[in-house]
Amino acid sequence: MSSRIDIIILAAGLSHRFGPEDKLLMDVNGQPLYSISLKAATSLKDEIYQRIVVARNPEIMKDAHEMGFTAVFNPLSEKGQSESIRLGINALASRSNASEGRGAVIFMNADQPFMNASVIRRLITCWKKKD
Repeated sequence: MSSRIDIIILAAGLSHRFGPEDKLLMDVNGQPLYSISLKAATSLKDEIYQRIVVARNPEIMKDAHEMGFTAVFNPLSEKGQSESIRLGINALASRSNASEGRGAVIFMNADQPFMNASVIRRLITCWKKKD
């Protein structure tokens, strides 16, 4: 089995409970909420093979692309997270060579500011110790 790890960040939610504003654009310590997740995944470039973000907001798509992510637009975000998961997996599959194999995929919501690089690194370490 491959030790390769990919990450898919889910950033296409409609923020119904938050109100009319997109919560991912809200300021958290001087930066948009979504950027915390993107920066965490970017800082783990040696541990993560492919980085995908599934979003509906053009600002998030642009920033993700500039940070080296494959940015996937979700035009049907009202279908829920399952649609973003499907789009993210399809993007991974289309960018991968079947012979490369896949070890694991981390799914991460973009609205969890405490899911930082340290937490992700601990997940990776635990997964690598599974054998």
